[in-house]
Amino acid sequence: MIRHAITLACVAALGLATATGASARPIEEDEIEKGEESIKPDMGYIYLTAPNRFAGSFIRVADEEDIAKYQEARAAAFAAAVEEYEKDYARWQRRMESQTATDNPPEEPVKPTEEGFTYASIEQFFATSFGPTFVYSKDGGTYAYLEELKPGTYIWYGPVFYGVKQGYLGQCYCMGTIKFEVKPGVVTNLGNSLFAMPRWEEDRGAPVPQIKENSGLNGFVVELPQQSGELVYDMPATLASQPFVIPEFFAVGKINNFYRQMIARIAPIDGVIAYDRDQVIDLKAQSAEGE
Repeated sequence: MIRHAITLACVAALGLATATGASARPIEEDEIEKGEESIKPDMGYIYLTAPNRFAGSFIRVADEEDIAKYQEARAAAFAAAVEEYEKDYARWQRRMESQTATDNPPEEPVKPTEEGFTYASIEQFFATSFGPTFVYSKDGGTYAYLEELKPGTYIWYGPVFYGVKQGYLGQCYCMGTIKFEVKPGVVTNLGNSLFAMPRWEEDRGAPVPQIKENSGLNGFVVELPQQSGELVYDMPATLASQPFVIPEFFAVGKINNFYRQMIARIAPIDGVIAYDRDQVIDLKAQSAEGE
């Protein structure tokens, strides 16, 4: 029940009610052990590890079905805004009819228009967060997370997540990041790549030493990576019999800072992403052009 309450709070904070199209569902190790959860053939899974409690957001790249769902949700939200306007306008009319010459006339409500209607961007609509709670397992000082979500291509938006008492907080990799494919029926094993793969020591920018999340009794501290390290893709015994794949990563250019957090970028990754000042260099595309 606590998990569902937090999820609903996150959705309400986005102002999307029941809308968000990429909500991930965390799975914990004891649920796998007890047979309460399993790897489903039609769902995607992201497994990742970190040296400490971690959190962040992914954005699923919208397909045709997603675009239709987004347009439907936006149309419903616009219809609700028009309905609310009509109620406000009726109240305004009644007040105008009751005004005396000495009263200040109330401001007339503005009718919403399709062009001027403000709604979440499609990227925000298909964004989903994980952590710092609902850890899959804690083993030898390593924290692991397993998230069930819709298969597709996912962009690593960065260590931005929802704090129950604070709203969204963290750091957005809006100036350069990576994406990867999540296939159905298999565990996409990121291992510790989000920490260890980028060369943080060469491109620090303005890193946040830690992010303090204040929910619960003592809250949580989310430490951000400071240097690269050895890549580890070990799978826990509870998932060892499940099919898994280590994804191929691709560069992603600048993206919208829709959570309005500190802007940063992922550090350079050999063979994937580099930078020329503030310009993202797609090393795979560059290599393909040179062949």
